[in-house]
Amino acid sequence: MGDMEYKTVPLPAEPRKFKGLKNPVDRASRTMTEILNEESRGGWSFVRAERIELEMRTGLLRRHDEVDVTLLIFSRETTESGRAGSAQRIEPRSVRSPQPASDRMERPIPPSATGHLDAVPRDPERTAD
Repeated sequence: MGDMEYKTVPLPAEPRKFKGLKNPVDRASRTMTEILNEESRGGWSFVRAERIELEMRTGLLRRHDEVDVTLLIFSRETTESGRAGSAQRIEPRSVRSPQPASDRMERPIPPSATGHLDAVPRDPERTAD
């Protein structure tokens, strides 16, 4: 089994309008059905719905209001060649082993305003002048 990736889609605060549907419950049900079907065509499986409370600044005076948002959570398995979506997996590169601290230090810097002595790291690629 491969790695999983997740996606969240906010459920609209107001259901979409459909011809012939006047009842808000029917419109909300149809809206959710359409969202689930749209995401399913993209390879996403519905996991669950989460309701979260967000603090938002609204209005001219930037008053704090709390807003409930419902997020639909979807998941899908990633493929071997990278993520199932448009993002690509970054492969690790080889890194040089670190040099001992004594090799990195060249000369002390005069005391700073705090009175501490600091050292300047030496560039290992640079040759001596």
